[in-house]
Amino acid sequence: MAEHPIESMLEAAEKACRSRVWTYSVGVVNSIRAVDHATRRDWEEMGTGCAGCWGNYHFIATADHVIHPHAKPSDVRLFWRPYGNDQQRTDPEIRPEDIANPIPIQDPNAVIHRCEWEDLAIITIDPSEAGPYSEFVDIAKDWADPAAP
Repeated sequence: MAEHPIESMLEAAEKACRSRVWTYSVGVVNSIRAVDHATRRDWEEMGTGCAGCWGNYHFIATADHVIHPHAKPSDVRLFWRPYGNDQQRTDPEIRPEDIANPIPIQDPNAVIHRCEWEDLAIITIDPSEAGPYSEFVDIAKDWADPAAP
Protein backbone atom coordinates (compact mmCIF):
# COMPACT_ATOMS: atom_id res chain seq x y z
CA MET A 1 0.00 0.00 0.00
CA ALA A 2 1.32 3.43 -0.95
CA GLU A 3 2.37 5.76 1.82
CA HIS A 4 2.09 9.00 -0.15
CA PRO A 5 -0.21 10.23 -2.99
CA ILE A 6 2.79 10.68 -5.31
CA GLU A 7 3.77 7.06 -4.71
CA SER A 8 0.20 6.00 -5.55
CA MET A 9 0.34 7.99 -8.79
CA LEU A 10 3.69 6.46 -9.73
CA GLU A 11 2.38 2.94 -9.07
CA ALA A 12 -0.71 3.64 -11.19
CA ALA A 13 1.42 5.07 -14.02
CA GLU A 14 3.72 2.04 -13.94
CA LYS A 15 0.74 -0.33 -14.06
CA ALA A 16 -0.82 1.60 -16.97
CA CYS A 17 2.48 1.60 -18.89
CA ARG A 18 2.98 -2.13 -18.33
CA SER A 19 -0.59 -2.81 -19.48
CA ARG A 20 -0.16 -0.79 -22.70
CA VAL A 21 3.15 -2.46 -23.54
CA TRP A 22 1.61 -5.89 -22.95
CA THR A 23 -1.38 -4.98 -25.14
CA TYR A 24 0.93 -4.28 -28.12
CA SER A 25 3.44 -7.10 -27.49
CA VAL A 26 3.38 -10.38 -29.39
CA GLY A 27 5.45 -13.52 -28.99
CA VAL A 28 6.83 -14.73 -32.34
CA VAL A 29 7.75 -18.36 -33.13
CA ASN A 30 9.31 -19.47 -36.40
CA SER A 31 7.96 -22.94 -37.28
CA ILE A 32 10.84 -23.78 -39.62
CA ARG A 33 13.33 -25.39 -37.31
CA ALA A 34 16.93 -24.18 -37.14
CA VAL A 35 19.43 -27.04 -37.26
CA ASP A 36 22.98 -27.29 -35.93
CA HIS A 37 24.40 -30.49 -37.43
CA ALA A 38 27.66 -30.21 -35.47
CA THR A 39 25.87 -30.46 -32.10
CA ARG A 40 22.94 -32.51 -33.45
CA ARG A 41 20.39 -29.99 -32.17
CA ASP A 42 17.37 -28.31 -33.67
CA TRP A 43 14.99 -25.66 -32.34
CA GLU A 44 12.32 -23.18 -33.24
CA GLU A 45 13.62 -19.62 -33.26
CA MET A 46 11.59 -17.41 -30.91
CA GLY A 47 11.40 -13.71 -30.23
CA THR A 48 9.10 -10.84 -29.49
CA GLY A 49 7.31 -8.40 -31.70
CA CYS A 50 5.15 -5.32 -31.59
CA ALA A 51 1.70 -5.12 -33.16
CA GLY A 52 1.37 -1.81 -34.95
CA CYS A 53 -0.48 0.01 -37.67
CA TRP A 54 0.27 2.83 -40.07
CA GLY A 55 -2.88 4.11 -41.72
CA ASN A 56 -4.74 1.04 -42.97
CA TYR A 57 -1.66 -1.23 -42.79
CA HIS A 58 -1.42 -3.56 -39.79
CA PHE A 59 1.81 -5.37 -39.01
CA ILE A 60 3.99 -7.24 -36.56
CA ALA A 61 7.50 -5.78 -36.23
CA THR A 62 10.16 -8.24 -35.06
CA ALA A 63 13.84 -9.10 -35.52
CA ASP A 64 14.68 -10.49 -38.96
CA HIS A 65 16.79 -13.31 -37.48
CA VAL A 66 13.67 -14.73 -35.80
CA ILE A 67 12.05 -15.36 -39.19
CA HIS A 68 13.67 -18.15 -41.22
CA PRO A 69 15.01 -16.89 -44.58
CA HIS A 70 12.61 -19.22 -46.46
CA ALA A 71 9.60 -18.72 -44.18
CA LYS A 72 6.18 -17.86 -45.48
CA PRO A 73 3.77 -15.97 -43.17
CA SER A 74 1.97 -19.27 -42.45
CA ASP A 75 5.26 -20.59 -41.02
CA VAL A 76 5.12 -17.94 -38.29
CA ARG A 77 3.10 -18.51 -35.12
CA LEU A 78 2.10 -15.73 -32.71
CA PHE A 79 1.41 -15.58 -28.98
CA TRP A 80 -1.22 -12.89 -28.44
CA ARG A 81 -2.06 -11.41 -25.03
CA PRO A 82 -3.89 -14.30 -23.29
CA TYR A 83 -6.19 -12.35 -20.96
CA GLY A 84 -7.49 -8.83 -20.47
CA ASN A 85 -6.56 -8.08 -16.89
CA ASP A 86 -3.15 -7.22 -15.48
CA GLN A 87 -2.59 -10.41 -13.55
CA GLN A 88 1.00 -11.49 -13.19
CA ARG A 89 2.13 -14.88 -12.01
CA THR A 90 5.49 -16.18 -10.97
CA ASP A 91 6.64 -19.52 -12.41
CA PRO A 92 5.34 -21.56 -9.44
CA GLU A 93 1.93 -19.86 -9.73
CA ILE A 94 1.39 -20.71 -13.42
CA ARG A 95 -1.51 -23.10 -13.97
CA PRO A 96 -2.15 -25.34 -17.01
CA GLU A 97 -4.99 -23.06 -18.20
CA ASP A 98 -2.53 -20.13 -18.31
CA ILE A 99 -0.49 -21.84 -21.02
CA ALA A 100 -1.56 -21.02 -24.56
CA ASN A 101 -0.30 -22.30 -27.90
CA PRO A 102 1.01 -19.89 -30.50
CA ILE A 103 -1.43 -19.35 -33.37
CA PRO A 104 -0.23 -19.68 -36.98
CA ILE A 105 -0.81 -16.69 -39.23
CA GLN A 106 -3.76 -17.64 -41.41
CA ASP A 107 -4.14 -14.40 -43.39
CA PRO A 108 -3.61 -15.41 -47.06
CA ASN A 109 -2.58 -11.82 -47.87
CA ALA A 110 0.08 -11.57 -45.13
CA VAL A 111 3.57 -10.67 -46.41
CA ILE A 112 7.00 -10.73 -44.73
CA HIS A 113 9.08 -7.61 -45.49
CA ARG A 114 12.76 -7.69 -44.48
CA CYS A 115 15.06 -4.75 -43.93
CA GLU A 116 18.28 -5.13 -45.92
CA TRP A 117 20.50 -3.12 -43.53
CA GLU A 118 19.07 -3.82 -40.04
CA ASP A 119 17.90 -6.92 -38.19
CA LEU A 120 14.24 -5.99 -38.71
CA ALA A 121 11.25 -7.68 -40.31
CA ILE A 122 7.66 -6.54 -40.73
CA ILE A 123 4.83 -8.98 -41.31
CA THR A 124 1.79 -7.23 -42.77
CA ILE A 125 -1.32 -8.89 -41.40
CA ASP A 126 -5.08 -8.47 -41.32
CA PRO A 127 -6.16 -6.95 -37.97
CA SER A 128 -8.69 -9.76 -37.54
CA GLU A 129 -5.72 -12.07 -36.79
CA ALA A 130 -5.11 -10.32 -33.44
CA GLY A 131 -6.08 -11.98 -30.19
CA PRO A 132 -9.06 -10.56 -28.28
CA TYR A 133 -6.90 -8.70 -25.73
CA SER A 134 -4.31 -7.33 -28.14
CA GLU A 135 -4.22 -4.07 -30.05
CA PHE A 136 -2.17 -2.49 -32.82
CA VAL A 137 -0.38 0.68 -31.72
CA ASP A 138 -1.02 3.49 -34.23
CA ILE A 139 2.50 4.61 -35.13
CA ALA A 140 1.38 7.82 -36.88
CA LYS A 141 -0.82 8.91 -33.97
CA ASP A 142 0.88 7.52 -30.86
CA TRP A 143 4.58 7.81 -31.69
CA ALA A 144 6.61 10.32 -29.68
CA ASP A 145 10.29 11.11 -30.17
CA PRO A 146 12.20 12.29 -27.11
CA ALA A 147 13.18 15.94 -27.05
CA ALA A 148 16.70 16.72 -28.21
CA PRO A 149 19.10 17.52 -25.33
